Amino acid sequence: MSETIKYAQSGILEPTPQSEIYANLAQVRPNAHDFQLIFGRYGLFDEAPVVSVGSVVMSPLCAKQLAINLLNAVKQYEETLGPIQLPPPPPAKEEGEEKVGADNE
Repeated sequence: MSETIKYAQSGILEPTPQSEIYANLAQVRPNAHDFQLIFGRYGLFDEAPVVSVGSVVMSPLCAKQLAINLLNAVKQYEETLGPIQLPPPPPAKEEGEEKVGADNE
């Protein structure tokens, strides 16, 4: 058994403090063989704008099961506590406006 994960008597995975991370940003990168979930958090004042905190690679089957479980969890959350409000999309770039980032190097 892994040192970072233990099993509760119910068979549910219980994370240890060393395996827990906080993320408020996630990206999904699928390919033909697996899905990579990359987690990060927006940096604090003296950090980079985004700090990577970890990633998980999983099979397509596991990714689909995770998606179903997340949708069910969000539904239950919203039924109990009310709708989760998504932030508005960022404004569209105007023509001629310079892009900022790695694509512009």
